[in-house]
Amino acid sequence: MQCYDKTCIFILLALNFVVGILVVCTLSGSTYGQLQTLYELAKRTPNQNAAINVGIVPDAIGVTHGKVYVANRLDNTVSVISALNNTKIGNDIKVGRGPGAIGVNFNVLSPTLYVANLDDNTVSLIDEDANKVVAAVTFSVNPFNAGHIECGKDRLIAPVEQQFYIWSGSECTAKPNQGFDFVSWQKNLGGNSSQIIQFAPSPSIFERILDILHLGPDKAEATLNITKFGSFTANFKALPPTIPPEYVATLFTVVVTALVGSWLIPTVIGWRKARKEGNRLDHYHNEVRKLYNDGKLDEHDIEILDKLKADLTYTYAKGKINEQQYTNLKNEISILYHEIYKKQIESLSSNSDKISLYKVIDNISDTYAKGKINEQHYKLLIEKISDSKNK
Repeated sequence: MQCYDKTCIFILLALNFVVGILVVCTLSGSTYGQLQTLYELAKRTPNQNAAINVGIVPDAIGVTHGKVYVANRLDNTVSVISALNNTKIGNDIKVGRGPGAIGVNFNVLSPTLYVANLDDNTVSLIDEDANKVVAAVTFSVNPFNAGHIECGKDRLIAPVEQQFYIWSGSECTAKPNQGFDFVSWQKNLGGNSSQIIQFAPSPSIFERILDILHLGPDKAEATLNITKFGSFTANFKALPPTIPPEYVATLFTVVVTALVGSWLIPTVIGWRKARKEGNRLDHYHNEVRKLYNDGKLDEHDIEILDKLKADLTYTYAKGKINEQQYTNLKNEISILYHEIYKKQIESLSSNSDKISLYKVIDNISDTYAKGKINEQHYKLLIEKISDSKNK
């Protein structure tokens, strides 16, 4: 629009001013709203989450349904993290040495994680639902009808000639069927080769009897700890035919009767008596040996000898030793009396107090009269006294 008079020009200027004011207000309002929105967003933004502690040197990550698995290379574990609240789930899972990579298989109902263990060249399988390591094993039984295999705390019967999964660390026990006994576990290697890993030692006679009667307990060697993948065979052997139950009672009666009868026959009674007599002889010989061993055989030992001689006489009177044993022991004790009195006589010189010499003579005579020394030793002592008087 063309406008040349002053009025028209004034109107145009006024309109431009108003439009400018409106534009500025509009722009100002928009900027204020934008700044206010950024402020609100800043207020609503949470702080950075705290770090989640896992194992030593976390080296790889695998993600499944709401869980994050972290392979910790230096402590040989896998940590499990909830992706919903960024917190650790349970304890770290023990795997092989040097876990360094994780793969996830989603083509199963329960996703399975495969952990590559770089330091021992193995792969650990982790069940995503249970967060446990599993092992794939195949069992065989030899002979095929000799027994079965029970696994876990629930003693579930394991399939044979079929691969199945079991928790790592589970125990499986080879259970023999009627007429068989466990022999060994073997690991089946490639190329039709195998390696015996556990075997039961040869049973004792008592254990054989229990096996024949099928009363023996499970052998400790029959339990296998499953820690890794593999194929294993439980070997059994056939037992002798089972003794019919009606014969067991008869056999027991015969054995007991034979034992009781043999215990009462004269030969056995004589053997038991001789053994007891031998023990008593050993006792008396040890008592005599003690007096010699101290190296101080003197008059102070006479009291001990008197008690020993009295005890020996009582034992013989009770029939606990025979006459020959009694005579031999009496001679041993007589020798001790002789040695003691001989030392006393030698200690008395011709210039010694005659009273002391007569006292020794009286003691020797009394000892002989009471049967503590025999006649030969008595005569030898009297001769020794006579020689001492003549010096």
